[in-house]
Amino acid sequence: MPDGYHKPLALGILLLLLAGAWFLLGDPYVDLWQDRIAQAERLERKQRALIQLIGDREGYELQYSALSDSAGLQQVFLDEKSGALADIKLQGIVKQIVSDSGARLIQAVIRKTRSARNSKSRADSETREDKRVTVQVTMQGSLEMIYSALRALENNRPLILVDNLEIIHIKARYRVAQSSDADTSYRASYDATSFIL
Repeated sequence: MPDGYHKPLALGILLLLLAGAWFLLGDPYVDLWQDRIAQAERLERKQRALIQLIGDREGYELQYSALSDSAGLQQVFLDEKSGALADIKLQGIVKQIVSDSGARLIQAVIRKTRSARNSKSRADSETREDKRVTVQVTMQGSLEMIYSALRALENNRPLILVDNLEIIHIKARYRVAQSSDADTSYRASYDATSFIL
């Protein structure tokens, strides 16, 4: 091989070695560096957004208080500040709805959501649980009566959510033959829950 080819060949091999070293060693570090720069830019944007939210806090508090005082929310939520009064109000609403449907109310028991044993995060649990009141309801009547009561609960204001609904047919051992219109042999049990504003 002539001497004139050794230098370009050595230079080509050296360039190939440098390119291989770059792709093996340098490129991952450059990608890592670019990822960290992108992450720092994302954190900076988040920080600017949070600073803006903190700056607009008073405006948001005014909007929240205006929404809280609106007549629409007063209709959707129970307006009682005390949990005990809200429980009794919800219990009265449920009793009236069941009575209006023609069904027989067996029980409407206020369910306690606070646990006496769990006091480690009492402040959090009180603020979370004091916003919800629940009445366990058991009623008996025909399917039409039960359906009428459930429909009235669904359309009621303040808003009442029905959960854990169970409807069973009560089998009487010696039942006198009666028309299907007067059949009151169904029992429904459910939890009626409403929220305090």
